[in-house]
Amino acid sequence: MKSVIEKMTLEKGMQVDVHEGWRKIISSQFGGNPGRAFSELIQNLIDSYEADVPWPERRGEIETTPDGVSITDYGSGLDREKLRLITTLGGTDKADDPAKIGTFGVGFFSMFNPRLGTRSVQITTRCEGSVVVLRFVVEHPDKPPRIEIESREGVIPYSTRILVQFGDGTAVAGCMQAAQKALRYYPCKIRVNGTPFASVWEEAGKSGAFMFEKSLIHGFIQPAHHWENVSILCKYELIMTLALDTFATGGRSMRYNLDDLSSSRMPWIPGIHICMNCNALNVTISRDSFYLDYIWERAKSELADVLLTWLDHTLDEQADPGLVLANQYILRDRLAALLKGDGVEDAHPALRKLLDARVYRISGERGMFSLRDIRARLTPGLPLFFSPAQRNLRWLGGNFKHDFVVLPQRCDKGGGAPDFYRWLFGALFSNIVNLDTINADHGRLKELVDAGIVTPEALSPACKIVGEKHLNAAQQALLDELAAILQDEGVHRAIEENLKLPIRSIHPVFIEIEDGNAYISAGIFDSEGIPLTDRLLTNLSSDERQEPLREKRDLLLGLSLNHPFIRYLAECEDPYRAYFSLTYVSHELALSQRMLVPYSPFYHLVKEKLAAGMRKALIGEISKRHHAA
Repeated sequence: MKSVIEKMTLEKGMQVDVHEGWRKIISSQFGGNPGRAFSELIQNLIDSYEADVPWPERRGEIETTPDGVSITDYGSGLDREKLRLITTLGGTDKADDPAKIGTFGVGFFSMFNPRLGTRSVQITTRCEGSVVVLRFVVEHPDKPPRIEIESREGVIPYSTRILVQFGDGTAVAGCMQAAQKALRYYPCKIRVNGTPFASVWEEAGKSGAFMFEKSLIHGFIQPAHHWENVSILCKYELIMTLALDTFATGGRSMRYNLDDLSSSRMPWIPGIHICMNCNALNVTISRDSFYLDYIWERAKSELADVLLTWLDHTLDEQADPGLVLANQYILRDRLAALLKGDGVEDAHPALRKLLDARVYRISGERGMFSLRDIRARLTPGLPLFFSPAQRNLRWLGGNFKHDFVVLPQRCDKGGGAPDFYRWLFGALFSNIVNLDTINADHGRLKELVDAGIVTPEALSPACKIVGEKHLNAAQQALLDELAAILQDEGVHRAIEENLKLPIRSIHPVFIEIEDGNAYISAGIFDSEGIPLTDRLLTNLSSDERQEPLREKRDLLLGLSLNHPFIRYLAECEDPYRAYFSLTYVSHELALSQRMLVPYSPFYHLVKEKLAAGMRKALIGEISKRHHAA
């Protein structure tokens, strides 16, 4: 082994197999479409001009023959250094020049892809006052070509012409197909076989498209019906075409509704196509995607401003409520600032139009109203009440403090959004109440009661005590049995200790609920039949309430005569049926504090302690009766 090592020499360090590297480089680029290599020559045509030459003033020509294609530019030509670099694999002077399209110095060599069947590539160029011809002759498809160079007398009417000869016409067709796709987005004057090629920029200008230009992006918007409606260009190369919401989110955590646009304040406008060029966009090496970096964020912000201007024009032409609502949702933060008087001087006209668009109905009133109208009519300190589904317009019979109830229509444009009006109205008015969901929102109910918007009595359903003459014998017997239980001193004590409710007496009665929406089985009333509220019922001690317990009261325990369990008890013939109802009665007594602790663990604790105390008292009473018998 030592003799082997002694014979090895590493004077030149790491060796590079040029032939193998050449084969891999020319074969790996655009493997699925080798004709795309010709688009690299189009890039070189455009890059041949100095950076200060506007793109529309850059021109060139493409000509084809049955087995060849040539491309001609009128730029700066190639000096000796550029000639040296073009014969060097990976050699380039464009790497640090942001004005150039090419970067890596290998695009030119993709024309030698074996699948193209390239025979030769000849470059004729102006070089420092001379005409130089550089010829690459392919002797073997997998090996670097032989290079020939010569100087010619005279002048040429162009700067650089590249002529590529193939083994057959198949490669010519592939190159021209790639050229058609690439040229479509370059705003340059290019002739193909003598005919001017019309780019999307020329077509947009002739069709009257909306042209825009910002500091970082420029492009145009025109009517169209594409699902993927944004063409993203970088240095006029098409990077990708995608949907606006995908561009806004970068395809990350998408919800496929208006929330995808809302985070970027990107207006939603249907039926358009956007072509946007951003020369500073950081693209991947393959140039088929871009990085989600600060340049992308700035590009999004500028495009959002452009679309806001387009929205302004669109709102002048059509008053589609869905378009208004969708963009009110997306731009709700900006609208809220404007509605509150912030940034009024420089507010965009589109924002003013969104605030003034009359797209809302008000219950019981004619006409339509705008967000600004609603704000002007709203009494300070009162919530904005609204009902999108209109399921609860008769809430409390209107017995609550309010100016009006807004009836907004459903918005499903752009996929809509969950809790659409909670977020929209919440941003603009802060204090809002959705009547469709308020019955289940016990915390919000308590806030309304505390604020004096709703009285506790209004939350109690209308009840009517059923007189004895309307009861049958079984029902009256059940009442008598329950009355006997409730008169037990131990039961009294259990109620007082757990509910902190001072009682002198408590009697059962049957009630009927007059509110068809209410479904309760029991309630506590004073001696006049008025439902008690949390101002009297509380599980807080006097110290915690910072007020003394009220004087003892005569109370009524109302049982709904139409409730299935009450009907069952009345019809049951078990002599101990009243005792079976203890847990049920304790449940209903504890539920009287639902406004304070709605179905919380503390509520369950109170209920269980109350039931246990009542059971203990009655077990003791039953035991006394048993021993007495």
